[in-house]
Amino acid sequence: ITTSDRDVLKVATRAEALLVAKQTLRPLTALPDRRAAELRETMAAFLRHNQHMQRTAHQLHIHVNTLYQRLDSITGLFGSLWRTPQHSLALRLALEITDLAG
Repeated sequence: ITTSDRDVLKVATRAEALLVAKQTLRPLTALPDRRAAELRETMAAFLRHNQHMQRTAHQLHIHVNTLYQRLDSITGLFGSLWRTPQHSLALRLALEITDLAG
């Protein structure tokens, strides 16, 4: 975690931030590794592109219909609120923190 990440998280230590991030992404752990990685990559790209369907599909090199199917799977795991600003921010931070942690 970089200094700027600590500023965003304020009081959280590195271990606390990683624990919260892993808990946030816990629904992915119920899936086989390959499927979890695919949905994680899809979620990360979708959130990075501000939920823009065409840009996300283009980055992932998939058809937009495939993207819709993956997003439906993510909704099944995380609930319909995952796309709201609060929840999507929490998921995006969780993805970034776990990526930074290795």
